Amino acid sequence: ATHTQAAAAPSVRSSNYFVVYSMEDEDPNIHIVDIKRENTGYGFNIKGTTQEGGVLQAINGRLYAPLQYVSAVDENGTSYQAGLRKFDRILAVNGTDVQGATHARVVELVLAAGGHLVLRVLSVEPAEALRLQRLEESYDEDKRKVKSGGKVEIEVRSFRSVESANPYTVFNIYVDGQFRCSRRYSEFVGLHKALRERFRWFNFPPLPPKKLNGLRSTALGPKDLEERRRGLDEYIKTLTVEDIFKSDITKNFLKEDSDLPAPATPSSNEAASAGRTVRLNTAPVQSAPAIIPKLRVRLPGGKMVSVQCRPEESTTTVEERLAAQLGLKGFAANAFGLFEEYKDFERKLDARTKPGSSTTQLIYQRWLFTKGQEQFADDCAPALDLIYQQALDSVAKSELKLVPGAEAKLESFAKEGDKLKYVKIARKLDGYACVRFPPCKCDYPAENTVVKVTVGIKTLVVRVVPKTEGGEGGSDDDATEWPWDVVKSFTLQPDSSTVVVKYTTEDDSEETLNITTEHAEYLITCMERVKLEKEWAKTLLEGEERESGNFFEMKTT
Repeated sequence: ATHTQAAAAPSVRSSNYFVVYSMEDEDPNIHIVDIKRENTGYGFNIKGTTQEGGVLQAINGRLYAPLQYVSAVDENGTSYQAGLRKFDRILAVNGTDVQGATHARVVELVLAAGGHLVLRVLSVEPAEALRLQRLEESYDEDKRKVKSGGKVEIEVRSFRSVESANPYTVFNIYVDGQFRCSRRYSEFVGLHKALRERFRWFNFPPLPPKKLNGLRSTALGPKDLEERRRGLDEYIKTLTVEDIFKSDITKNFLKEDSDLPAPATPSSNEAASAGRTVRLNTAPVQSAPAIIPKLRVRLPGGKMVSVQCRPEESTTTVEERLAAQLGLKGFAANAFGLFEEYKDFERKLDARTKPGSSTTQLIYQRWLFTKGQEQFADDCAPALDLIYQQALDSVAKSELKLVPGAEAKLESFAKEGDKLKYVKIARKLDGYACVRFPPCKCDYPAENTVVKVTVGIKTLVVRVVPKTEGGEGGSDDDATEWPWDVVKSFTLQPDSSTVVVKYTTEDDSEETLNITTEHAEYLITCMERVKLEKEWAKTLLEGEERESGNFFEMKTT
């Protein structure tokens, strides 16, 4: 069964309608720009940092995370008429806050807007814009160095046990080589919470866990405590970022101790005067360079590779590093992504997730629904090998519907090692470049029906699980397809386990489809990605890039 709908006639206006208004009780330089897209596009370009988050900056007397900004506006275009100006800082795109967002994320949201774009922007004077531009262009390098200017060095060098009625461990903190204070793990937790609330757009690394190797603090041995010290030492480096270091939160945390003796020169008299016994950690302080952790990532076909990953780094950062490590260039560098294996199901990691904290197997594979676009990666040998291996896996798992003659051709090309010919055959088969979800519950065709949901570039498919697989369906062909042009919306319910899909029927009535699955958030992610790729395809058809046809070489206008 297939749900279809005749295309509705577009509404026609005699002229474009633009609205510009200031937000009440806010900076008067903040305003909304409502733009209706014309055939030539929106008519503006975006520039800004490629890193996520960052140091807060003062703009017009208020603090903001690094903002993407408008680098050029066509004065004859719709955006300029709507009130958008060069140097405007973008705060939100169609209701999505983008303060601290990467350039790629903002461009993605603009392209996903379709024909109606609403920007919340902050206008600045040219002189202020020049100052901000210098800061933002230097920020990427500053973030890689973690601290600003290298003026302050903060370390957690050692730890010691403080014996009292309830013994506890403190960690000794040094600033520029001089002992400053000792802090308990719980005080680091309080610091982390306060900093995240104050500097919410900065990507703080995670603290070492409260439990190490399954043990609570009171049961930790010297090796466990040393592991915690290393984690706290890595974390405390974030305090060297200029704005964070100057904050009252950091100043209070690094306030010199008045009741505990300096750990480097304790004496029995000092310990006694403090009313407690101090036992030093006698392990030597290591001065070796910090070791950057590595992630073990599985590639299609089962090969394992290692990639460096700091705890605070985002999925996007690790994906970029892995693409470079594997030799993926051009289009190919954007066609793959990091996934996590959860209960034998592979889910794409969110762009802002920190892979370094993942406890599941990570996989690097294709993240692209549009089969026709994949060909742009064929001339990159490492990319073609990944695509080929993933196609082999899909055939082995019976994920592709083999038509007569296809199986023999695939076997022949596999034996010959002709990867390109193999892939070209696989791309023509139903099921290629789709995401198939494990069995879940759906209210179609009846309440609590066990179904399997498949998301593809053309349709959303719901197949009733047949009796042979423990379901109620009659055959493997008991499936219903919803073309995306009849799907009007898809939303995640507050319980985060149900996706509500609204669609129109052939008689133009509106119906809903409720899908309940533990992978509901990822189902939404897949639907949003399909919607985005369709917008990209539309932009290609209408823009100057239609000859190249490449998703990842489009302009931002």
